[in-house]
Amino acid sequence: MKKVIGQAIGFVVGLLICAVGAPIICLAEEPVVVIESETSTESDTVRVYTQEDLDILAHVICGEAQCYSDEEQLYVGSVVLNRVASTKYPNTIRGVVFQRGQYACTRDGNYYREPTARNWANAQYLLENGPILPANVVYQSGRRQGRGVYVRTKYHYYCY
Repeated sequence: MKKVIGQAIGFVVGLLICAVGAPIICLAEEPVVVIESETSTESDTVRVYTQEDLDILAHVICGEAQCYSDEEQLYVGSVVLNRVASTKYPNTIRGVVFQRGQYACTRDGNYYREPTARNWANAQYLLENGPILPANVVYQSGRRQGRGVYVRTKYHYYCY
């Protein structure tokens, strides 16, 4: 079970001590939410994200998979987060989503629809818990891309 341990506003959010005792300096220009486990172990990760991260992730999930299952929405959001973590893509959610030619919803207007409660909940889940797809799954498309297909759903291929 995860819990919110604090919210902060300002450029330098503060100094966090992660589960293994290493200090982390968190920088943000907007309000952020800091999450940690109720019981700390070495495998716990402190995740920090901005309201803008949540807004953009919820909107891209909405634009790409609004009425699809939670699983499909989590897959879409996972690809975004996997790209952020990859050195081959921009290192922010905004950079990944608005990278030229990457997400059709930013071109066809679907990105600007109002996310549903499920879109918001799935975006928040991913930001607090991380992607549900393996880190090398960085393609989501209506066709096969990359070196192979990790999973194919009714709507998309998720590839590495």
